[in-house]
Parts: sequence; C-alpha cells; structure tokens
Amino acid sequence: MWDLDTGRCLRTITDAHPPGYAVIQVQFTDDPTVALFCDSMGSVYVMQFKRKLGIRSTETKCMFSGSHGEVCTMASLHMTLFEKHPLNQHSLVALATFSKVVLLSIGSRLEVLFTHPLKGGTDTLPLLDWFFVIIQTDEGRVVDPVLAFARSNVVMFIQISMAPDKQLVISHLKTVTLQYKVAALKWINAQVVLFMDSTEHVHVVDAKTQEELEVVDISSVELIYSSSFFKSLATGGNVSQALASAGQLACYQSIVLHNGEIFLLGWKAVYALSLRSWEDRVNYLLREEKFLDALALALTFYTGTAKAVVGLHGDRETQEVAVVDQLMTILTAYVELSLSANRPDEGSKDELCLFFQIHKGIVQVCIDYCLAVNQTDMLFSDIYNYFAEDRVGQSVYLQCLEPYIVADKLTSLSPIVLKDFVELYQERGKLEAVEKCLVHMDVANLDLDQVVSLCWTYSLYDAMIYVYNRGMNDYITPLEELLRLLRSAMKPNKQHPTEDTDIGYKLLVYISYCFAGRGYPTGSIPDDRKLRVKSEVYSVLITRHTRDAADDEPTYPNLRTLLMFNAREFLNVLSLAFEERDFDNQSDGAQAHGPNRQEVVNILLALMVSTPGSQVTSEVGHLFTFLARQLAKHGQHNLHISSNIFDQMVVYLTNSEDDSRHEERQQALLDLLNAGVLRQYGRGRYDEDKLLMLAETAKFFRVMEMLYDQRRQLAKILSCYLRDPVRKTMAFPYIHGVMNSDEYVDFEKQEVERAALASLPDLVAIDSEATACLVLMDFAHDIIGVVHRLQGYPRVLYEFLQGVFESKAGFTVSKADSPPPPDVHEQYIELMCIYKPTAVFEYLKRSDTHFRLEQTLALCEKHRVKDAQAYLLEKTGAVREAFDLTLETLQKHIRTVLQAYRTGEDTRSPFHLVQTTLTVIIQLCQRNSSLKQPEREYLWFSLLEAVMGPCRDLREEVNKRAQTAKWLLATGMGGCVEVDVLAAFKGLMQKVLNCLVGHVSLASVLQKILQDPTYQGGTLREVKDLIMDMLETYNYERTLLETTNHLLASDNHVSLRQLVAAMNRGRVDRNRSTESTAADSEGASSIHSHQIQAAMRFHKVLKSPSKIGLFGSGDHRVAHQGGILQDPNFDLKLMPVRW
Repeated sequence: MWDLDTGRCLRTITDAHPPGYAVIQVQFTDDPTVALFCDSMGSVYVMQFKRKLGIRSTETKCMFSGSHGEVCTMASLHMTLFEKHPLNQHSLVALATFSKVVLLSIGSRLEVLFTHPLKGGTDTLPLLDWFFVIIQTDEGRVVDPVLAFARSNVVMFIQISMAPDKQLVISHLKTVTLQYKVAALKWINAQVVLFMDSTEHVHVVDAKTQEELEVVDISSVELIYSSSFFKSLATGGNVSQALASAGQLACYQSIVLHNGEIFLLGWKAVYALSLRSWEDRVNYLLREEKFLDALALALTFYTGTAKAVVGLHGDRETQEVAVVDQLMTILTAYVELSLSANRPDEGSKDELCLFFQIHKGIVQVCIDYCLAVNQTDMLFSDIYNYFAEDRVGQSVYLQCLEPYIVADKLTSLSPIVLKDFVELYQERGKLEAVEKCLVHMDVANLDLDQVVSLCWTYSLYDAMIYVYNRGMNDYITPLEELLRLLRSAMKPNKQHPTEDTDIGYKLLVYISYCFAGRGYPTGSIPDDRKLRVKSEVYSVLITRHTRDAADDEPTYPNLRTLLMFNAREFLNVLSLAFEERDFDNQSDGAQAHGPNRQEVVNILLALMVSTPGSQVTSEVGHLFTFLARQLAKHGQHNLHISSNIFDQMVVYLTNSEDDSRHEERQQALLDLLNAGVLRQYGRGRYDEDKLLMLAETAKFFRVMEMLYDQRRQLAKILSCYLRDPVRKTMAFPYIHGVMNSDEYVDFEKQEVERAALASLPDLVAIDSEATACLVLMDFAHDIIGVVHRLQGYPRVLYEFLQGVFESKAGFTVSKADSPPPPDVHEQYIELMCIYKPTAVFEYLKRSDTHFRLEQTLALCEKHRVKDAQAYLLEKTGAVREAFDLTLETLQKHIRTVLQAYRTGEDTRSPFHLVQTTLTVIIQLCQRNSSLKQPEREYLWFSLLEAVMGPCRDLREEVNKRAQTAKWLLATGMGGCVEVDVLAAFKGLMQKVLNCLVGHVSLASVLQKILQDPTYQGGTLREVKDLIMDMLETYNYERTLLETTNHLLASDNHVSLRQLVAAMNRGRVDRNRSTESTAADSEGASSIHSHQIQAAMRFHKVLKSPSKIGLFGSGDHRVAHQGGILQDPNFDLKLMPVRW
C-alpha cells in the first residue's frame, strides 16, 4: 500500500492470497478499509484493513472461487459523489467470467442480484464499467448507475435503480452489436463511451444513439498489456489455457478514467485522451477556415442536438446565451471575410451574375442562422451594413428577404431595411411583391405611419387593409376610402379601367370576408370583434349619405356604387352574408340592432325596381334571381315582398325571350316550388296548369318534370328528358328505373314502355348502344316489334342492332334471356353490308353461331361483300368457290398495282391490299390441307400462277424498255425505298412457295416453276436462289422426319424389350388356387403376345418409307405424344410397362 501524498510505502502484504498465483486486478470499494482483488486462478478476495494500537493488520476472505468460473475482471460501484442516492446503502460489485456477468451485493451478507451469459471467442476478454447516467422515465428524469459489459463485439447496458418498496430493480436498456472486437471499454461521461478494438483504434461512441463520433489510432502509444500476469509467468504459469490465451489483449489497468480524461499507460510515457470543450471544437474549425461547418456545429450546441458536449455549463438559458454570442461572432467574421474577397467591381454581365450567386448564398446563410437563434436585430444592423457597402450586395440582400417573408419566417423588418426594400422593388416595378410581403408581416413591429403612407402612395390596397385591420383595429376606414375611390371612378355604361376593376373586386372580397368573420387577406377576425365588425360594415353599406356628402349626392351611395360596378357579384356576396345568423334580426330598426335581411331587400328594391330607369333589365334580373333564392331559403316569415314585385320576379324567371342564365333562372324557380313560396304568394294565381305553361314556354324541363311527377304522368317526364339537351342521356336510367321499381303499378310501366318504344329513333340518336341494352334488359319480349318500328329508319335501325349485337357495355344479345330470331340477326348483317361492308367479315368470324349460312351468304352475294362471301362459302364446304372468289379479288388488286405502276401513280396502298389478300388466301389453303391431293394442288398452283403472271408481264416490259423498272414501296419504318418491281413480285412468289411446302410434292412444284415462261429463257442464276431455298426447306423437313422416325423406333424398341421381359418372368399368386393362377398366367401370356404382335406390326409400318413422308403422296400419319405410340390402323395403344 502506498501513501499517494508522500509517496511512502505503508505496508507490504505477502499472505493475502494463495502462493503460486498472480494478482491481476485490485480495487478499493467506497469503504476505504475494504478492497477487492482477483488472482490468476480466477478467484475474488475481500481484503479488510485494520489498525489497532498503531499496528496495521489485514484480513482476507475469498468471496468468489475460481472453481465456479474464472473471474477475469471486476468493477465496484463508487457512490462517493452520490451520497443521497437510494443505492448508497448498498455496496455493489460486478464480476465477469468468460461465460457470464454476475452482479453482487457485498454488504452485511453476500447476495447475487443479477447474472447474464456472455459469448465470445477464446481471444476475447469480458469488460465491465460503471457510470451514473441521466435516464428519462415516465415519471421524469432520474440519475441511476448503468453497468456496461461486453465481450467480443456485443455490448449491453443495464440500469440499477431502487423501487419505492426498497427493492433493487435491474432493467435492460439496450444491446449494441459493433463492427469490431472490443479490447477495452470506458465511460468518458454520461453521454459518451470509449471502445478500443483489437487493432488499437479508439472509437468514441454516443451512448444514446450509438453514433460513432470519432476514431483515433493509438498504436503509437505502445500500450502496456497485462499478458504476463494473466499467464502468471512470475509464478510458473499456473493458469488455465483459456486465461492464458485471452490474456494477450488484457489491458484492464492500462486504460483508466479520471475527471473526464482517459489515461493510457504506454511503454515510455503516460498519455491522456480527453474530449475537447465545445468552444475548442468550434475554434478548431475556425482555424481551418471552415466557417459553415463551425456555424452548423454551433447551432447543434444551441438546439441541444450536439453529441459529446463538454464545457457548456449552467441552465438551458445560460447555455443558449453563450452559444449565441459565439455564433454571432462567427457569422460576422464569415460575412466580413466573404464580402471582402468577393467585392463586385465593374465587369461583364457574367461576372455580375457570378457575384450575385455568391452573395445570395452568403445572405441565405445569414438569414437562416439569425432566424434559428432569434437574432434578427443583428441581421438588420451589422450584417446589413456589410452588404449595403456596395449596390450589388444590397440588392441581393433585399431580394433574398422576400421568400422568407412570404413563408412567414421573417415577420418584421427594421425601418431602414423596409424603406430600402420598397425603393428597390419600386425601381424594378415589383410593387405587387412588396404588397405580398407586407400582408405577412407582424404590424406590431412596423412603423404604421410609414407603411400606410407607402400603401396609399403606391396603391397597395391589400396591404393597406391589412395594416388598418391588424394594426389599428379599424375595419371601416379602408372600406369607406376604397368605396370613395371606386365611386369617383365609376361611370354608368362605360368600361372600367383595370385598376378600378381591381378595387371593385377587392372590395367585394373584403366585404364577404368581414361578414364571414375572416381576416383579409389571411387569418381571421378575433372572436370578440366579429359581431362589431359585421355591424360596422353593414352600417357603411346601407348608409343613406356619406361623410361630407355633397348636396346632390343620391341616397345609399355605397350600395349604388357596388351595384353599378357588378350587380351580380355583389348580390352573390349578400347571398353568402344572408346565411349568417346575424341577419336573422327582424326589427325594422336594423341600424340600431345589427344586420337585417328585410331592410337590405327593401333598399335594393327601392334602388333597382321602384325607381323608374334606375337600372338596366339585366341587373334587375340579377336582383330577381337573388330574391327568388332568398325567399326559397328563408321563407315568407323571414322575408317579405309585395305581390307586384313577386309577379315581376316570376315573369322574369320564365321569360322565354331571354336565353341568358337559363339554368340559374330555372334553378331559382325550382327552389321556389320546392319551398312552397309560389303557393303562399300566388294565392291561386299560379296553379299547376299555369306553371306548366310558363315552364313549357321557358323550356324549364326540370320544373316540368317536378310538376309531372306530382301528377304521376311518367310518359311526359320521359319527354322532358328527351327534350332537355343537358339531361337527355338520363332518359335511359329513368326508363330502366321505372320498369324495375316496385313503386309503380303495371299501368304506369306500360305507359312508360309505350312512350319509350314510340321514342326509339330519338333514343337511338342519343346513344344506340344504351338503347340496345335498354331494350334487351327491359323490352326483350318485344324486340321484333322494336325492329318493325324502326324499319322506316334504316340507319337508325343499323345503329340500334349494332348496340344489340356488339354492345361494349358488356350486355349483348348473347346474355339476353331470349335472343332475337335469326332473321333479325340477318337483317343487321344486311344493314352492315350497306353501311360498313369492311366490318362484315370480322363480325361473321366472331359470331358465326347467330345466323343461318344460306341466307347470310345470299345477302353477302347480293351486296358484293366478297371477303365475307368467301368465308361463308368455305364454311358450307364450297372451298373451291371460296378460293376462286378470293383469288379474283387478289387478281383485281394486282391489276390495280400494275396499272398504277404503268401510269406513275402511288402504288403503296394497292400493294398493301395485295399483300393482305395474299395472306388471307394462303390461310384458306392451309386450313383446307385435308383435301385430296388434286384439290390441294389446284388451290396452291392457282395461287402460284396468280403471283407468277405479273412476273412474266413485268419481265417482258423490262426487256422492252431495256431498263430496270423501279417503283416506290412502303417500308416497315414509315419511309419509302425504290425497289425492283420484278423482285417484289418474286418475293410474293417465294412466300407462296414457302407456305405450300408440306402440302404439295416437291417434284410437282419444281416442274411447275421450270415450265413457267418466266424462267425458261433465262439462266441458272435466275432460278438458283429459288431452288436453293426449296432444297434447304426440303433438307430441313427430311432431317425432321429422320429424327422423328429415330425417336419412334427407339421408343418402340424399349417397349418391346420391356414386354418380352415381362412375358418371360414367372408369376406366383399365393392367395389364390393353382388353377386360378394358371388361368391368369395363360390370359396374361395371351395379352402379352397380342401386344407384341401389334408392336411388331407397328414396327413394320415405321420401316415403310411410302407410308410416312411430308413430301410423299401418302396420307398416313403417326403421332408421338407423351410416350404413347398410336397406329391409326388399330386401336391398341402401346405404353411403357412399369413393374
């Protein structure tokens, strides 16, 4: 023991533990008379120091035996600095072996509180360390000890706390898996943990987020390891192999924490690692001239998001003040240095643009950081003065303010900055931007006189209203002043200038906002002022005379001005205002008791109706529409007008000579009907007959529908739908709804059915498909009658039947309960032959089961629809007739191509028809390949002759002209190329030859080609390519045939071998009698023999070359599918036998 003050050795203890083992770790507890140590045997001892009569003595007791697990390290919890902590009465010690961590209490009695297993390689040691940490819980923030323990690359943190019942509570906080093996673990402070890996790299990690803050290489320290003690070299190496192996990286005593510093014991010196203070970290970046990084780091100290903070003391407010001072110092230095290095001199436009971008970035940095730390005073004083030293910098600074103001981040400017801001935007003609900014500022921080003067000078009316409302709580002055400006600018029956129009619309919006309790242009009126504002605005509108009115001023000048400006929009504003409950006041003394609908209506009628010639008819119409809506909404009890006015209103609404605002007038009359106002005011003068007459005259079909619905006249309701150009498509759901509703009786449904069938031409004209669906769903029983009714309208009938048979809505004749008879279908096909003959062929292919072949064929022949006729002929079995008809079409197209070529016309379209028709004929020939050989040869050779004929004609013409015939043919890429016409038709011939392979013998084809005059007089070169292509195809087919025969023969051989093996194999059935077994064997042998004979017969068939061949004349075919061999000459199938 040593006295650290004097450096004197107090005592040497030689008998504290068993001899032959090395001491690997010693620690004092909070009690200065008690220490712990462990030896290389893995045992832990408690050593108590005593002094009696000046004689020092020591008492040692084994606390944990190494036989239960070798303890590698231990950590005692020191409570010296936390004497008031509830755990102060406990003495806690953590022990770590290779396999587990044990937490003990060594008070009056030894108690195990916690154990946890550890895993790791043989080259890793367990690690332990304590620290008191601030932890956020549901009850608040507490300071409790946290034990960090680790092995290999896994670290765990547990919290030890005291429950209210004085019981220890151990809570698991987190488990962290690192990317490296840990050789040492130390807490630096409550937020930071230090890990050293096996390569002597120190990792500084944030304990809460596990973020790695820094990595330092300490290999130059030459750290001292306790390997010799773990191997017990001084005592003869009396240790376990596990402890000796893991002890290579033992450095428990070489890394020590003291007062926030980590001390490292090196080979030649002791080194200290410590975290820099927050100021040192900022200053380090400043020395490196990394101003933006320094600002960002300082801001994290201000917001409390920085990691590993050291040296920032005091409460939160004190810390913020210290950081703000430092941050503003950095920002000022950054601005000064940046501007001094980037002063714009007279230069080119590109240089000025570059300076603009640089200054813009600097300004944005200044604004962002000043807003972040709430230091706008610095932004508008010192920082602005730096930028104001040159014109470019000042301009950039002021322009950068706008987006922050509009985003409500900057709510105030200093008077000087505001003045310069307005002047700059005025010079650039951007006063609208100034106004947009002013309405986002806090008026409490503005010079109101300056701003108001500015708004009136530059006509910034939105900003002016905003300042009066928010700054002075005055909602009347801006309204009166703007009305005065509008009144002085208004002239009856004249076009208003754009500026005056803007004033008028701003006034309308402002009035509407005031009545709705909303702030203009944004926000809302305070709740305690809403009623007062509404009353004040209402009083200004209905005032009989303005302040300082002239003797000749008319009554109600404000209402007159707004009506003259835009009566319709002003009445819409009043309509919205009348929805407020504040207008429910029924007192005639409205001015004294608040807003009142009746008074407003009376004034409007006096201004616009009672005074002769006071307003034009259109504006009176707006008033009548407005009155109709208000009467419908608020009823006769809340709003009264005279019978004379009411009659004028009804006459206007139903005026047939006025086409303007038709839907608006109809809706107003409909609202009156629904509210029952017509019955109240009409007093019998507006019965249903008169209303129907008025609605009929005005073409108010919705009003008529409502009246007819009351009378249950459903057919007339359908007429209303059909006559209404806006709602005519609603006739279909109406008819369907009536026919499928239980609300209507059979008589009414029959009435609707008769009306619908009588209106079929109109329905088809609206939507033929919807009409067809309607008939199929609701009138399928009378579809023949529907067709009969439409006989006089062939085009309409065609569209109707098209909807019946080809509906895109998913409901077609195939889904109907009773499809139409075939004659109706054939009538549709006939109409299609007339109106759309090109679609007949495709339609017949899609629906070949809905018509009769003979009748349909006659129709196609009658209307000369040849492609459809050929298709039907083929279906009836007349293949040659179908072929001849299609071939005739092909020859016609070929003649058209040749004629166009000879006359120099465009040949692209007719040649495309040739190619299309040729494809159709080839498909027809391939479909009928089952015909006899002569028939097949007739089809293919006739087609071949059709394409070889043009080659002969063109060859003769080429020889006569002694030049190559060229023409333009369309390419697949949308352009045109000049192609040899003879080569083009030879290409068609080549296509036919390739397709007929397999259907006609090769010898016949070659003979046909060589006999053609086109090739008789030529050389081998002209037919070489053609013959080579055919021979190549032949070789391919022959190879395919040989391969197929080989596979079939191989399969047959395997089957025969299996059958012979099965026949030669004895069979014994022990469960049956001998006679039965013999009978079964005889039957099996008979079956096997029959199968072998059949297989041998099949084998002979395969060997016969005249029976199988794709080019031969025989019709015999052999199929090989899925291991099943089938011969068409017998029914037996040979299958591989599996035993």
